[in-house]
Parts: sequence; C-alpha cells; structure tokens
Amino acid sequence: MTVALIPLLIVVAILIVVGGILFFIFGQRLKGGIVLSLDGGHFRPGHDIAGVLTVTAKKALGPGNLVTSLVCIEEWWEWDTDSDGDRTRRKKTREVYRQDVDLAPNPSMGQGEVQTVPFVLRTPQPQDTVNRDDEPGWMQTLRQIGSAFSPDREIYWKVEGRYDIKGLDITAEEKIPLSYQFN
Repeated sequence: MTVALIPLLIVVAILIVVGGILFFIFGQRLKGGIVLSLDGGHFRPGHDIAGVLTVTAKKALGPGNLVTSLVCIEEWWEWDTDSDGDRTRRKKTREVYRQDVDLAPNPSMGQGEVQTVPFVLRTPQPQDTVNRDDEPGWMQTLRQIGSAFSPDREIYWKVEGRYDIKGLDITAEEKIPLSYQFN
C-alpha cells in the first residue's frame, strides 16, 4: 500500500510546483493589468517622452504606487569558471540610469475600474556634461562602454510603467531607440 502512495505523492508534488509557477507567472493578470502607450516614435536626448499608463483592476487593488520610469540597461556576457574548472557563459545586467516619476500617490482601485494617467519623462541631456569633471556616473559609464563596445555588450533604454502594490506588482515596459553619440 505504501508503494502505491509514493507515485501519487510525487504527482501531487509536481502539480503543486507547476501550479505555483503558473500562478506566479499569470497571477498579476488575475488581479489586473497595465498598458503602456508612448506618443510618437522619435526619441532624442534632451527631449520629452510622453505617454499614457492605463491600469485595469479585475479585483479591488491598492493602495499602492503608480510610477513610470526611464531606464538605461547595460547587458554583457561573461565567462565564469567554477571550482572544478568548468566554464559557463552568463548574461550580466546592470542598471546605468533610472529616472522615476510618481504619477499617483497611493491610488486604490475598485473592481472593474480603469484609470488612465498621462505622463512625461525628460531624457538626459549629454551636452550639459561633456568634458566636465562633475559628469554624472551614468554618462561616464556610457562613455566607457562606447569606447569598449563589443558584440557581447548592449546598451538599451526602456520606459517602464508600474503599479506597486504590497504583494503584487503590475508592470509593463517598452524598449525605445534612444542613443547618445560620443566624440
């Protein structure tokens, strides 16, 4: 009898793990969703990025924080060697720049409610910092990356929309074509 229970317990454990993973992946959709819409497709340094966040609550949500962000990410590949001498290639990421803008202080939403919130983000202006000792760290990093650019290294910018709620974050993001040229 105990031998028959072992396969049953294994199946139940697998179902619980798979169910937990699926809930983690799709859990935010059960409570609500967020859509990020950007105006126009021309993104240049020193100019505004305008858009709209639309949050839909399938269940009552909040209070939380409604935030939009302009983020610069650096990605690269590195070889790691473990204690046995085995080498593995791993993708590394680092946030180089982040500008957060709070859109609504402690918003709460009722079931079925939809909120549409416009936003404007200003992109950094590199001409204000060229050849200056007080150049911000993000600009120095971009300059270093630009001089050591390789096929294994990528810099990209994105706009994020986020509704941070205790125990649940509803997010949306979109990569944008924003580049800084260095002489």
